[in-house]
Amino acid sequence: MKKLLLVALLIVPVMAFGQSGMWYDADNPGHGVQINRDTGYGHAFTWYLYRKDGSSAFLTAGQTCESFPCAISLHEPEAGFMGSGEFDLGPEIGLAELSFTEEGKLLVDYELVAWVEECRGATPGGIIFQRCIGEIEMTKLAE
Repeated sequence: MKKLLLVALLIVPVMAFGQSGMWYDADNPGHGVQINRDTGYGHAFTWYLYRKDGSSAFLTAGQTCESFPCAISLHEPEAGFMGSGEFDLGPEIGLAELSFTEEGKLLVDYELVAWVEECRGATPGGIIFQRCIGEIEMTKLAE
């Protein structure tokens, strides 16, 4: 019984922090996700990507994920010039659902319908072809 308890105590922390780390998708260059685990508040989510004009950007979750699958709002943070002023999450520009496959891949099912001009007011077919909505399957890069 003591051995079983010891094994359980060693496995639980690995399971709790297993989703944390950096994730990437080779089919979507420039897209990467970072998931940070906080022992008190859940998992924080940051998505690094590019806008349609090629400029880099990052989106962050409006809330943490306590468990997976998890639905989150996405925001493009705003700050003053050179970090001056207050940091703000910015308006909600999309949604994402995060889940994991049995193979250990991260699935990001996203809707960025208010992020870039091409996505605002597009027809349903246009939203799909502009990559305003979709799903990305990511592989873990590092802890």
